[in-house]
Amino acid sequence: MAKGVRNAPPEIVFSDEEKRLVPEIGDEQASVIARQVKESGIYVTPTLGVDALINQYSAPDSFQALIRRPETAFLHGEGDEIKSDYTSEFFQSEEVRHLIDLVFLNMKKLTGEMDAIGVPLLVGTDNISLQVPGVSFHDEMEQMHETGMSTYNVLKAATSTSARYLGRYASAGTISEDKLAEFVLLGDNPLEDISNTRDITGVMLKGKWFDRGELDAMLAKVRDARR
Repeated sequence: MAKGVRNAPPEIVFSDEEKRLVPEIGDEQASVIARQVKESGIYVTPTLGVDALINQYSAPDSFQALIRRPETAFLHGEGDEIKSDYTSEFFQSEEVRHLIDLVFLNMKKLTGEMDAIGVPLLVGTDNISLQVPGVSFHDEMEQMHETGMSTYNVLKAATSTSARYLGRYASAGTISEDKLAEFVLLGDNPLEDISNTRDITGVMLKGKWFDRGELDAMLAKVRDARR
């Protein structure tokens, strides 16, 4: 097993790719880093979903389970045609799998600390390997919630904070008078369970309503085009 880099100054985090060393970020160090980010005034997109899946890609059984997910049908190719750089022998080694786990734990710790002191967080994902656009957005919200973020703060990161970052808060981000008619209607309360964001019954976009049937028809066209 690779060992973490210890005793680094609390305001600095270094990794050493050549020696395969990843810092083990403690609570005090994470707090200092989060405060520095807060003082910088930047917005942060954790993209936890990427790190969460890497070790699932590198294990043959879990990779096959990912391929069998219904949403994989929206990706180009199927079965043995679907490949990932993370299925290589390098990522299957015990040492590298340990490092990836450590990176993921560090990212979750930092995300929780940044949320706790009010760093503006955004929900977003990379589009790599078996991450499916749209579906991965819900995965990301669940990962963020697992860091200790409240469901309210996760939903805020996905809506009003994103609108502020994009300079659209005057017209989007909340349901308010004189704002654009853009919202998602859910079948159950996401404040009670963040996974309820997946229960979409309809979407209002630019004043046009799309019910569940219309959404399913659009998804079917995407799925067919990928075959």
